Amino acid sequence: MKFDHAVRCLDGIPYTSPAKGKFFYDLVQQERPREVLELGFAHGVSTCYFGAAAQELGNCHVTAVDIEASRDFKPSIEDLVEKTQLSDVISIRRESSSYTWFLKKEIEIQTQNNVCRPKYDLIFIDGPKDWTNDGCAFFLADKLLKPEGMILFDDYNWSYRGNEIAGGKKCTRGYVLSLIHI
Repeated sequence: MKFDHAVRCLDGIPYTSPAKGKFFYDLVQQERPREVLELGFAHGVSTCYFGAAAQELGNCHVTAVDIEASRDFKPSIEDLVEKTQLSDVISIRRESSSYTWFLKKEIEIQTQNNVCRPKYDLIFIDGPKDWTNDGCAFFLADKLLKPEGMILFDDYNWSYRGNEIAGGKKCTRGYVLSLIHI
């Protein structure tokens, strides 16, 4: 799917701006990963930008993982995947409490003779922004990351302080992308 078409389909849906979506799209186009893993998808906007680039490339797949509570987002990731017609390149997984459980199961599946075979070329961590989940997720994801693969963090400098609900409105938060080459 061309980037401009993805922007039209995803217009006005939080939390990924078209500028950030362009970064994701271009990254996939440039790096040409075969397997992309997104941890924490909310509505699924970033997932669809990754998926649009994956579909354009061919031979690329996106797995998006979040908690069951993400079903409450409207529109849902399923709505967006259907709207963008990206179901051929995106798989959606949900866990009851944390995507770390997904990572644990993936490590078990990928392990033979006590060695974990790396699976993913690009991993995007965009979850709850706390050590309990994302600290653990990083170390588990690293086991699944192929040599020369990348882990991308969204909201790396985000913190709970100053981002609480105030007067019924969500406070503004900035986004910082941090790219780590492993």
